[in-house]
Amino acid sequence: MNQDDTSVYHLFYGDERGNPGTELTFFEFPAAWRSRPGTSSISATSLRVPGDAALAYWQHRFTQFEVDQDEIAERGGRLTLAFRDPEGQRLILVSDERDAGVAGGKPWARAKCLRNSASSDSAPYG
Repeated sequence: MNQDDTSVYHLFYGDERGNPGTELTFFEFPAAWRSRPGTSSISATSLRVPGDAALAYWQHRFTQFEVDQDEIAERGGRLTLAFRDPEGQRLILVSDERDAGVAGGKPWARAKCLRNSASSDSAPYG
């Protein structure tokens, strides 16, 4: 809940336990300006995916739904896929395939999450 304005719609995303580093929140402000790159703006929000195959899945899906996207590229030694949402917000999917750092969050058992396993047809993105 937005404590400053409790009437504002609040979208909250995270893993099933709310582990640090897995939480992302959006507040809906219908009259807000579209994202504009420049001084004092957020350059991009990065989201982890389990591996390189997940990037290929999302690249195909973005093409299918005409999402504005870049080619898969290496950034900081990891493969990434940058894209923009309908409001122009810049997002980057980052492959965890060669990540030796902090483990990713645990997906909700009944949800289609960014981090999931490719063990069934319900989770085709790696």
